[in-house]
Amino acid sequence: MYLILLWRKRNLLKAGQTVKEESMSEERVLKQALEERGMNEIEDPILKALSFLYDSYELKFWWFEVFETLRKERTEAKAGAKRQQHTNHHYK
Repeated sequence: MYLILLWRKRNLLKAGQTVKEESMSEERVLKQALEERGMNEIEDPILKALSFLYDSYELKFWWFEVFETLRKERTEAKAGAKRQQHTNHHYK
């Protein structure tokens, strides 16, 4: 679900970073893109509400938290399944 919400806002999240990298220094691009994203968050309350998913990452990696969350869920599901198998085996 988060991926769909973020995907719909991807152009606002990237704030032109990858396009601008071709013509400006990386530091200048990042600063300008962060300012643009900040303005986008002011204008779009849904984007601001989703900021907990992307704030920790560089602009062009806005999607990373979604995959990190899926990885954690999968790891926890495997651990839960192992615990369940161990519990079932122990009581037989």
